[in-house]
Amino acid sequence: MTKQYHYVVVFDEATGEWSVDYDVSLNFDNGHIWDEEAQTWSAEYNPYVEDVLVEELTRKLNAN
Repeated sequence: MTKQYHYVVVFDEATGEWSVDYDVSLNFDNGHIWDEEAQTWSAEYNPYVEDVLVEELTRKLNAN
């Protein structure tokens, strides 16, 4: 099962840092995970996957 994790990314011009904005509602609150197989949005939370993805995203965004 293929899933896509969607996040809203914010750049703070004052600090020059990138971050994930968790307060923004995605997909009318149907979740931020797109399931390619089922063709649906979900909000199932897996802390291990989410932590790894956000850590990698943050590292890549702030690499420059």
